[in-house]
Amino acid sequence: MWRHGIDTRAPDEDVYGDPLMTVNLSVWQSVEHLKNYVYRGFHRDVFRRRKEWFDSSAVVLWWVEPQERPTLQEGKRRLDEYVEHGPSDTGFGFREVSSLTD
Repeated sequence: MWRHGIDTRAPDEDVYGDPLMTVNLSVWQSVEHLKNYVYRGFHRDVFRRRKEWFDSSAVVLWWVEPQERPTLQEGKRRLDEYVEHGPSDTGFGFREVSSLTD
């Protein structure tokens, strides 16, 4: 539905202070649409090889209202909370959302 990727990041949105940090923030129509994108087709093959290009990667998911467009600052805050405290109402991973949707 919407994507805020590295190609659209303004200098004042450098939430990590590192120009080499790749950030991707997107809003999906459904969890099923996101899972199909990540785990099927061309992107699946790229996703499996991510360690060839990145030192590390992390993902956090959260629910948004249909017209909501999160900011990079919000994404960073939610990822930091998820990494530090684990899944909650403010952020969770594919494992947690899969148990809700399977």
